[in-house]
Amino acid sequence: MCRPLLVGMLCAGLLSACGTPPYRPAATAQSARVHFVKFDMPYLCLSGERFVLPKDGNGDASIPAGQSVHLLGSYQNAGGHCSAAVRFVPAAGEVYDVVNDVRAEHCIINVMRHDASAQYGLRVEPSTRAPTICQP
Repeated sequence: MCRPLLVGMLCAGLLSACGTPPYRPAATAQSARVHFVKFDMPYLCLSGERFVLPKDGNGDASIPAGQSVHLLGSYQNAGGHCSAAVRFVPAAGEVYDVVNDVRAEHCIINVMRHDASAQYGLRVEPSTRAPTICQP
């Protein structure tokens, strides 16, 4: 008797993620890799449609390259909940770190490109703050 109720509650709790399709790049599409830091579940907006970005075992995901991408994410810690979004243009074959953080009580996302010639192996990537909802 409890099992159907438990399954129903579980589905209701996961509905927002379950109803969102995963991003699947075309085999011929140019892509970049993103490593997410402090993201419970990252999302990608393309043409106003929201996609879950499936992460591999290292926390990395593939994103489209050569065009502006809109990434959304949130995380929760003992201090509360943080949701933020960012737009940037990733280059094909590059690897980026996207970090969701709190500064001065505001949620922010920083985008850094892996670069072996940089002092700490990362360079800040030009990006802009974006809405936390997908819009066409």
